[in-house]
Amino acid sequence: MQERPYKKDALKEERRIYLHIYYSPERATEKENAFNVLLSDLQSELINKEMQAERQKLYEKYFEISSAPARGLKILPKEDAIAFRGIYFQNPFPKMKF
Repeated sequence: MQERPYKKDALKEERRIYLHIYYSPERATEKENAFNVLLSDLQSELINKEMQAERQKLYEKYFEISSAPARGLKILPKEDAIAFRGIYFQNPFPKMKF
């Protein structure tokens, strides 16, 4: 029960809440393309050894980097992190159940 002192009454029924969700496929495509460009830029920076300090977390998040003196630098994309990001583009609200 909800007291409303300004109207001097009480509401007895439950209230409803409405959620309006707007999804733009064009915007999702733009974000996905921007993400792909980011991944390409990160990979080219790693290959050319032009790593930037402010992008260190992104390198670690999306790539597995190993180096050996005999073999050089080995860069492998982390498929699970990239795939999770791809799921986000398909479903922008993955934790919400309708």
